[in-house]
Amino acid sequence: MYYNFPPIKNYKDIKPSEQLKKIKEELREVEKAQTTVQKLIEALDLLHAVETLIRILEQRCTGTILSLDVLKDCVIKKNKERGYYDMA
Repeated sequence: MYYNFPPIKNYKDIKPSEQLKKIKEELREVEKAQTTVQKLIEALDLLHAVETLIRILEQRCTGTILSLDVLKDCVIKKNKERGYYDMA
């Protein structure tokens, strides 16, 4: 799977629950932002926090048959079935 951001230092030492708190903080920053540009910057920061959570969880699956690409395809399939996409 492709990541948009480099990994943060020591992400392997962060507990998923701690990262979820960080995600909630970043979401509040998006909500508080005043301008569209500020909202975009904070939304990208939120994306970075979510990517970090994915990295944290991914390392827990090392050595299993799980693949992020396969799991991503499952999410796309589920959302396509729900009609979320304009695709055939």
